[in-house]
Amino acid sequence: MSYYTFVTTYNERELFKLQKIKIMRTIGFAGTFYTLWDVKSERIDVASGAWYEKITCTYYQNLSKNIEDAIEKAGTDNVDESLKGKRKSFEYKTPIKLEPKLITEAERLWRIICVNDIPNLVSGIREEAFEQAKKLGYLTECIDEKEGIYYQWNGKLRYDQFWYSSTLPILFKGSI
Repeated sequence: MSYYTFVTTYNERELFKLQKIKIMRTIGFAGTFYTLWDVKSERIDVASGAWYEKITCTYYQNLSKNIEDAIEKAGTDNVDESLKGKRKSFEYKTPIKLEPKLITEAERLWRIICVNDIPNLVSGIREEAFEQAKKLGYLTECIDEKEGIYYQWNGKLRYDQFWYSSTLPILFKGSI
């Protein structure tokens, strides 16, 4: 790889990273005054086809008691009703979002078995996902002298450590 190619690749990665962060000047209402905020939204990828948004709301100042004056001072007409009553900067995360077209069947089954989302906790759901993963060849039964019987996830793994499911009495190796 040439130096030029490396620099180009690095810049493309940085550009991609920057595209995942959005900052928007926003007007809120603190009860008496309209307030000025910067709302930063950053997409955090947790797996292929799965992400959440980290939202950071930074308070700057009171603008005006009148909405028209507030819009003129802020230079934006973007008003966010969720900032009503807020006077201090804060941060929160949105629920994890899945893009079904990008997530593989193995990743979907892994999420059902591993992630404690309410739909995954319904009786029998994880057992079905486990059986389906074995049937489709995403899990292979293995034996380790120290750990005993475990199930190895096949395919591209993020981690290859041993772990127990929180609801199934099964030892797994690997995380998709």
